[in-house]
Amino acid sequence: MDKYTLLVAGGKYSSLESILGYVEKKCPRISIRRVEKGVELFYSLKKMYPTAILLDYMLPDISGLDFLDAIKKSKKFNNVPVLVMSGTYTEPADRAEAYLAGAASFIQIPFDNECDIEKWSEAFCKDLMYHIQKKVKK
Repeated sequence: MDKYTLLVAGGKYSSLESILGYVEKKCPRISIRRVEKGVELFYSLKKMYPTAILLDYMLPDISGLDFLDAIKKSKKFNNVPVLVMSGTYTEPADRAEAYLAGAASFIQIPFDNECDIEKWSEAFCKDLMYHIQKKVKK
């Protein structure tokens, strides 16, 4: 069974931590590597080739969309599916901007306690595996 690496670039949100914990339990084929800043993200890409990237729309030191633009112009990483996430930038224009920059998917991170994190995480895991399988088939 193949193992896939998800590189997650985003801040420390309790809902994101819950989601990633669920993904680790329910998707044993996915290994998660976490970074919080853009500089760490660029450094990680010098050491590894992730199967997919989960990218915060706005990192503390760089716009996630600026990073996305750079990676899509890269010959080495332009085929890596990048799923953009945000709990703040969720307007249709924000989503469109992410897709125009090359995002494979836009994930709205649930920040309220009303959301069922387990169901949301299951949907996220399915979306992630869809993009990974699509990439692997190419």
